[in-house]
Amino acid sequence: TPGGVKRATKASFVFAGTFTAPSYPVRYTGQEWWKTQGKKVIIKASQRQTIPNDASHIGLDGDCGTATATKVGNRYHFTLDHKAAYITFLPFSTQAIVRTSEIEKIRVTADQAVCGEFNFNDAGIDLSSRPAPSAANQSIELHLYPSWPASFPIPNTPTISANAATMVIAPGSYTNFTVDYIFRNNGT
Repeated sequence: TPGGVKRATKASFVFAGTFTAPSYPVRYTGQEWWKTQGKKVIIKASQRQTIPNDASHIGLDGDCGTATATKVGNRYHFTLDHKAAYITFLPFSTQAIVRTSEIEKIRVTADQAVCGEFNFNDAGIDLSSRPAPSAANQSIELHLYPSWPASFPIPNTPTISANAATMVIAPGSYTNFTVDYIFRNNGT
């Protein structure tokens, strides 16, 4: 989304070793890659976003992707193809009691596992490795705290800069999918 926070179109990486092949597969399994070593991805049940319209937290919450690095001169170039699913929420209300409230968290729930540990390969998330449904993996909570005790506001019209919130979720089809907004009104 244009106008977002902490966005970059390019990044540079340095790897030890000698690379001579015309291309290499690339696996990105999030900012905590050492936990999975490129073979698994963990989509977290508890996620946290501190800045509206800033999805920089997704690397800690299950963002993942694949690419093919192709040699151009003495460098390799690639464009990451993200493999998790992402939901961006943009709640608003014309009801005064709701507008004077703040959103503390957003919860999604389904009959299937929406989070947990999944196998990961050069094609992305292996959905056949979806964990069996359990209380621990059938819901994800996205906590919205810029700074405690402040939460995200609820404007009367959609306002991306005020409260756009992004959640990482396992891709796939779901049944009995629900979204709950948990909010607080300090005046009542």
